[in-house]
Amino acid sequence: MPDKILSQEEIDALLSRSKKVTPEELRKRKARVYDFRNPERFPKEGLRRIRAMHESFARSLSLAIAGYTRTVLDVSISSIDQLTYQEFLLSVPLLTCFNVVECPPIKGKLVVEINPSILLVIIDRLMGGSSVPVSQPNRELTEIEWVVAQRIIDKILSELKSVWSPVVDFRPKVIDRESNPYFAQVLAPNELVLLVCFDMRMGDAHGILSICYPINFLEPFIPALLKRQQGKVSKPELKHKWRMNLLLVPSVMRGVLDKVKLDLRDILALKEGDVIVLDKKAEPTVDLYLEGKRIHQVCWQNESGRKVLKLCNK
Repeated sequence: MPDKILSQEEIDALLSRSKKVTPEELRKRKARVYDFRNPERFPKEGLRRIRAMHESFARSLSLAIAGYTRTVLDVSISSIDQLTYQEFLLSVPLLTCFNVVECPPIKGKLVVEINPSILLVIIDRLMGGSSVPVSQPNRELTEIEWVVAQRIIDKILSELKSVWSPVVDFRPKVIDRESNPYFAQVLAPNELVLLVCFDMRMGDAHGILSICYPINFLEPFIPALLKRQQGKVSKPELKHKWRMNLLLVPSVMRGVLDKVKLDLRDILALKEGDVIVLDKKAEPTVDLYLEGKRIHQVCWQNESGRKVLKLCNK
């Protein structure tokens, strides 16, 4: 029991000091929608860290695949949402590239899904095609396409591992793949997940890359995310990564003896044994071109019965 009980006059005085809210003021206040069946379990500060990490992932992935395909690929983060696994399944195409990923030593699985509308264009580019949208994107992948797609997924997982390395070290590995997402047994339909979506564009083709994290998968790392100060990869580290990716880009080098103009009639009349007179003097040097740009002057030499080019001067 309390030592002192307030009198009626004291109670009235306290109530009179409280600010009365009129119905008009109540109507002006903005209410926030809250779904008690699907509560938000991921803190806002953690979401900001997740967004910063995946923005860095988008930049790194864009460089990695562009170097692999020798074609510009734009990857940008489009949304981060908390929803149920069932809602995630409803958002992906019925026929897609659906990969279930295990991340030892972390318990749990995540999902990496990429739309065929962009995946088939990347595969076509790797096999010598152009960056034009495919005519039939809504179909199952062939066995050969699955093999090539696995290389692309491996690059995605490699960049994902790298961006998470300051928080936790894991080894992502695809343990199951499906064309129909409903065939993969990953989570219960009402399980909460964090869905990160990226917009991928190559030429006129575009599609969505989705990474689905179960909330239970991420919860152990929330304290580490909140304590992490930088939030983004440092500029020197990012520049070093860009440089290393650029060094892996294959390039074409040509040694050009000389160029000569001929009429089409003369070209069609060429036969074995004909001699083409060049404007260049008889010198042992030729120009070396990289992707159509002259970079060095080199000398012809014989080495073990083969013609080689030796650098003379720039």
